[in-house]
Parts: sequence; C-alpha cells; structure tokens
Amino acid sequence: MSGSYDDGIYFENYQVHLDSKNGLVITLITGSYTGQAFPIKDTENISVEDFRQLILNKKFADKTTSLSDVFHMTADTIDR
Repeated sequence: MSGSYDDGIYFENYQVHLDSKNGLVITLITGSYTGQAFPIKDTENISVEDFRQLILNKKFADKTTSLSDVFHMTADTIDR
C-alpha cells in the first residue's frame, strides 16, 4: 500500500508492505516546501495485530491526525 498527502506546504509519502519477519513495515517521508527542513525518512515496524487494533479502535477516525501521527502513536504505545 502506498499513498501521499500534499497541501502545497507540507508533504508526506508512505509505503506499507508486509514482511514475513518484521510484520508491517511502514516507511514515511515527510517534508516541507518552505525550505526549513530536509525531507525526513522514518521506518517503523508493527505487527499485523497491532495494525488491526488501530482499525478496531478507530485511530484513523480523526481527520486532523496524519498517517504519520497514527503510526508514530502506535509505535510509541506498543510494549516491546
């Protein structure tokens, strides 16, 4: 799965793929066209079950939350 968001000032591109060893691998590239920061690339791994819980708990329901925020929030709350 891949997608992007671009409002003319801020952008994010994401790719999600299934890896038999690491579960879901999410790669995010975020940046700004204002020249204040270089694009930032971040990779997170979450299990399929954790992703399922995101959907079940409707973490995607908040339209003001970016996909990047959702994945970071999930990665921060997963017990490791």
